[in-house]
Amino acid sequence: EREEGPSRERDELVAQNEQLRGVIKQMREDMEELVGEREEGSVQGKEADGSLALFRDENKRLVEENVRLRASVGGGGDAGDLVERAPLVKAHVRALSETIGALRSEKVDMLAEVERLRVKVGHLSSLLSKAEEECDVMV
Repeated sequence: EREEGPSRERDELVAQNEQLRGVIKQMREDMEELVGEREEGSVQGKEADGSLALFRDENKRLVEENVRLRASVGGGGDAGDLVERAPLVKAHVRALSETIGALRSEKVDMLAEVERLRVKVGHLSSLLSKAEEECDVMV
């Protein structure tokens, strides 16, 4: 009976391990699906409210202005020279740099939130498994 106890306990632990691996695999797939849906939703949301169209229009306008400024400067200067001569372009470059910084910060925040939710799901899965085991023992 002594050999049977540790062997049975080992078998139970192996079964639990396999079950946990399955849960983790499912959670990973769910998280990947949620991230995909979130990315699709954010793109669709931007399209829906016209923000993307506004950004495209602004980009087109800035490209045209860049061409005009290069022509007025003589087209011979490099981009750094153009930025030094045109305060408007310099202001746009600064604004774009700030936007990039803000987007990077938002990305880090979102990644942290995804990780926090992943840990929470793992914890809740653990609690669910324990509750299921307790129910099985009661039955």
